[in-house]
Amino acid sequence: MRQFDIFRNPSEASRRFAPFLVALQSHHLSLDTVLVAPLVNDKRSTSVEIAVSVEGQSLVVALTEMGHQTRARSAIHRFLEWFHDPD
Repeated sequence: MRQFDIFRNPSEASRRFAPFLVALQSHHLSLDTVLVAPLVNDKRSTSVEIAVSVEGQSLVVALTEMGHQTRARSAIHRFLEWFHDPD
């Protein structure tokens, strides 16, 4: 996941009003989680929140609702981690 990548919200509970999330944290940091903000369809943009369009939907980057998401790791990445440190 790279900085500013947009991906579908994995939470069924909030997907109706926040169909996407955007990665805000730099992809150069090797952490297990990444800072994300929801892209919501029930707010107006403000000086803190930014209007965007994704797949034809008008959404707002809700910076005040930031949180973290577990960073997806590919099978190859997990194997390489295990290979270098199997214990």
